[in-house]
Parts: sequence; structure tokens; C-alpha cells
Amino acid sequence: MRVTGIQLAMSDKPKKTNVEHALRMIDRAPQSDLILLPEVWPHIRLEAWRLFNRCRAHENLAFLISCNCAGANHNTKYAGHSMIVDPLGQVVAEGGEEEQFVTAEINPELVDTVRRDFPALRDRVLSCPFN
Repeated sequence: MRVTGIQLAMSDKPKKTNVEHALRMIDRAPQSDLILLPEVWPHIRLEAWRLFNRCRAHENLAFLISCNCAGANHNTKYAGHSMIVDPLGQVVAEGGEEEQFVTAEINPELVDTVRRDFPALRDRVLSCPFN
């Protein structure tokens, strides 16, 4: 999907801890500038959630905007900490454990600069011969 000149990849199905789902989404749109991920990670996995966001942004050399559940539901406390991460894996903005808006200004040209200076996507193999 292209929105005002930005190639966008978006997951419409939150999948708690499903890394393969995120990678399949990127495989369908390998040149995405911006990845949107709604998620439902529990608080007990907060540090894994924070690491996951930084890794997905950096390995795809794209901005990642994630929205995680906050608060509690049916005895499950959610991590919150929705975030915006740049293509180098640096957190640009991060929410807390409570429900809130997370905003930041991003420069879409950073994606092109990072991909030119660090062309790792060229070497990426999107399928595994052992599957």
C-alpha cells in the first residue's frame, strides 16, 4: 500500500509473539518504508516486546510503528509500550504501560539513506530451502 509517497506494510491480525507472521508480511512488501503492527503482548514479555520492535525495524531497514494493548483483560496484564522505531533500530518514541497516544515526526528519506549506506536487503533470502 502506498500512502503519500510512503510504501506501507500493515498487519491486520495481531499475533502475540508471532515473528513468522511479521516476516511473511514483510516478504509480501519487501520494500516497505513503514511497517504498522498492532499487537497483544503481555506485560511479562515486555523486554522481549521492546527487543522485537527494534529488531523488526532494523532487519527490514524501515520505520516500525507498533501499537500494543495496554491495561488488563481477563487476568492478563498487557505491556503497552507502543513505539516508533527508525530503520537503524533506534526508538524514536515509546509509550508507557498505560493507554496513550505515541507520536513523533519521522523523515521518510532516512529509509533511502540507510538502505543505500547499508544495503543488507540485497542479500536477504526470503525463503528457506528446508521448509
